[in-house]
Amino acid sequence: MPMYENHQIGKMVAHIGKYLKKYYIHPSIQTQHLSGAGEIYLLEKKLSSFYQKKHAICFNNATTALHALCLALDLKGCDILTSPITWGGSLSPFLLHSNRLRFSATNSDSLNISTIDLPNALTSKTKAVLSVDFGGTPADSKAIEEFCALHNLLYISDSAQSFGAVRENRQAGFYADAVVLSFSPQKPITTVEGGCVLTDSDMIYEKLLWCSQHPSRQKAALGISKYNEYAPLNGRMHPLSAILLHDMLNTMIANLRDYQERCFCSIQKLARANFIELPTHIKSASDSTYFNMNLKLKESISIQQVNTFLRENNTIFYALDSDVRFIPSDPFFKSQFRNKYSLTSALRLQMKTFTDEKRIRLCCHFE
Repeated sequence: MPMYENHQIGKMVAHIGKYLKKYYIHPSIQTQHLSGAGEIYLLEKKLSSFYQKKHAICFNNATTALHALCLALDLKGCDILTSPITWGGSLSPFLLHSNRLRFSATNSDSLNISTIDLPNALTSKTKAVLSVDFGGTPADSKAIEEFCALHNLLYISDSAQSFGAVRENRQAGFYADAVVLSFSPQKPITTVEGGCVLTDSDMIYEKLLWCSQHPSRQKAALGISKYNEYAPLNGRMHPLSAILLHDMLNTMIANLRDYQERCFCSIQKLARANFIELPTHIKSASDSTYFNMNLKLKESISIQQVNTFLRENNTIFYALDSDVRFIPSDPFFKSQFRNKYSLTSALRLQMKTFTDEKRIRLCCHFE
């Protein structure tokens, strides 16, 4: 992922040092983050402006943010329509809240959830769709939102891998009821640990505050009579993470833009050399963050040939075998969550033929 220069890191360390000094000299600083003031407020304002969303709530990580959404939206004991290619931490909150997962087929190119198969995944108990921006490439959130509106479903976009990518001039996951971001290690934008939920819904915002933030913040935002000292989650972001991200966000985005250009250029070179199939969903550098980038190899091409080409062209990348997996095919998942998920017929067929495809994963030498 994007690199940071020593002077950039030094700036962050200096800012943290100043905060810690103030923390012990001025007691009021110690309570700022409890009420959502200080750096938390400034960061959330910057994130909501960047995403053009009405509300932003920062969390200690994206998984906790998903737990909070389950509580806030009463997602319990229902069916959740989602993608079979994701990280387990995206699904665990929904399973913990006694939901049943309904896996839909994916697009063979982007590996994001297939909007064509969505109607086939519906059940009488479906209450929400959870899309995942796999590999940092935004899913078609506009089409998914239209499907959800037609069937009166909630729409959550797991955009943990795609902050900084756009689709149709909108930020990843833009049309979802709630967009979940991650700033954990190795993400396109990282602050060591952290997450965020972005939404235009006053209802979602207020319920998230009520179930996951400190009473001091609830009182400030909702009024003295609406706070909840028995909130089931302590989900707030650590103030040092907020300092890092607020102070360095513009620099991080600039570094990401450079990284995106490098990735896009390398993909174009590989395609022109006839080593890979050019991804149809990536037409410009900003179409993906290229997180854990997976590409289809041409039938007669080996990983060794790709690595030789990458070295000879002085790129920052090297190739490994693809690590793409379908969650429902994972033996541990199947044994642990038996009878807690189901698959569409299209997905069953896709899983049988997927192993015939040759794929590689491009990694950076500085990751």
